[in-house]
Amino acid sequence: MSVALRPSSKDGVIEAAFGHSMEELHQQQAAASVSPAVQRMLELRRFLTVAEGHLDEVRDRLHTATAPGQEPAAEDLAVDIQWLAAATTAKAQYAQAIDELLRTMPTSSSRPAAARPVATALPVPPAAPASTTPAVRRNR
Repeated sequence: MSVALRPSSKDGVIEAAFGHSMEELHQQQAAASVSPAVQRMLELRRFLTVAEGHLDEVRDRLHTATAPGQEPAAEDLAVDIQWLAAATTAKAQYAQAIDELLRTMPTSSSRPAAARPVATALPVPPAAPASTTPAVRRNR
């Protein structure tokens, strides 16, 4: 299954944030009509779905190896447990990156209209009192 078509654990949050289904977001991306926020989100989502796919594969392999009547090799289990830990960490990091992107880069529909800069007068320092004595120049 294509990474773009595979569901991810963050699809609901992404769809809610951008107001479109994942299918619609991918169609917009294919038509090159997405914002940079959507482009980055879809890229992170692809990474997340790959990590979730790896997690599923390792979990299934562990279930098969530890099924009743199986004699799993200790070395194989140790490697699979390392893979499971790595895939779990990757999934958590990609999910956190998606949450962070959603928090820091709102969609264009939720952004307030760009405010026009307003010219403000800077405070003018008071004028220095005029000195009645001439300035003394020092030669060094």
